[in-house]
Amino acid sequence: MLTTNKVKTPRSFRIVGPQRQIDERETPHPKVDRGEFGARLRDWRKNRVGGDPFRRLFGGGGEGDPNNTLQKIMRDAPEGKVNPNQIPVDDPAEMAEQIKGVAKYLGADVVGITRLDQLYVYSHRARGNAAMGEKPGDPVNLPHRYAICLGFASDYYRYMSNNSKISDTEYQFGNNHAIVPTFMLASYIREMGYPATAHHHGRSLVNPIPLAINAGLGELGRHGMLIHEKYGSRLHLTVVTTDLPLAVDEPVDIGVEEFCKYCKKCARTCPSHSIPFGEKGILNGVEKYLVNIEMGNPLNSATRSGAFRPPIPLIAAGVGAKRRWRFCHSLRVNRVSSVFFISWFS
Repeated sequence: MLTTNKVKTPRSFRIVGPQRQIDERETPHPKVDRGEFGARLRDWRKNRVGGDPFRRLFGGGGEGDPNNTLQKIMRDAPEGKVNPNQIPVDDPAEMAEQIKGVAKYLGADVVGITRLDQLYVYSHRARGNAAMGEKPGDPVNLPHRYAICLGFASDYYRYMSNNSKISDTEYQFGNNHAIVPTFMLASYIREMGYPATAHHHGRSLVNPIPLAINAGLGELGRHGMLIHEKYGSRLHLTVVTTDLPLAVDEPVDIGVEEFCKYCKKCARTCPSHSIPFGEKGILNGVEKYLVNIEMGNPLNSATRSGAFRPPIPLIAAGVGAKRRWRFCHSLRVNRVSSVFFISWFS
């Protein structure tokens, strides 16, 4: 029997030294676009995915028109103005529950709230936004106090078809499905009279995984991704940052720390051998399992999008405190999660 416990600090990683903010230009996709993983991978990213009309709905190069993709449209959309008629908040705890209810109504499966740690905000942006007067390389200024972390679960059985176009499409659809609810939640908060910014697959200025862990959505696995007690690693993570007064959640202990010490199935099945078998290491002031992104990301990107889905444990079946935890062949490192590898592991 496994139980979920609230804890003051996460158990699956420890802050043991000084950390630095990460420049978004250091993350995988900008590196691929610059050719730092080789010309072949850069050309594939810009051209190869254009051969399939359905695949082009989710973005990519080649013959497709980027204006036919939701990702491109939402990436370039301007942020709405804050309503000058601010609604007062007398009870941050009550407001937090209201925001969680709205987020779930809009489509989120899980929601948690934490304080926005500036260490998990990028120092500089990799992509510009002409509508907002932003250029690549501009410093990021995101002085919000809170981070609302949203998780959107992909379909278990479609992911179980891995490695196939069905599982690939489910992953891409999940990324796009999360964009609109995140945008709408930020818009709702701005209409309440408080600044809010949406961070999703179209654009993101924050690192969602450590924020989600601090918000109580799960723990950090050996594979460097969030593990949720019900959905495992099938969550697409987005964030809304805001100054709306909110009560925050606490991290949780669902047993991942002990489980990952002995399981190691992700390390055994990782095709690029990027996931370690050994003990934790320290990088950028964080003690955790050190995934080798320089090995993993090129393989993941050079094949079709389902290349890196090692079997990962901790997909809970059942309700309440009684859970049967089983292995799940349904993990894909999504864009936002791959950003996490660079942010914490290099």
